[in-house]
Amino acid sequence: MSINFANASDDNSIIEYAIIEDASESGYEPYYGAINCNQSNPTIRNNIIQDCSYDGIHLYYSNSIIEGNIIKNIGGAGIQALDS
Repeated sequence: MSINFANASDDNSIIEYAIIEDASESGYEPYYGAINCNQSNPTIRNNIIQDCSYDGIHLYYSNSIIEGNIIKNIGGAGIQALDS
């Protein structure tokens, strides 16, 4: 399971003070992380992202604000940014 922000997502969306663990990629391109931002710009702040099988945060054409997160025990990149 993953959390996905698609291009139609509200750019005022926020994930804050969450614990996200044991997540996987969604299986659909370009959603390869526990949290995915596909042409969207949510704020991802002060979370714990851990024990995930692929990327922690995967950005694709995104200008998301990412700050204060703890990312550990990730199978892929902690933060992967493509064209972002």
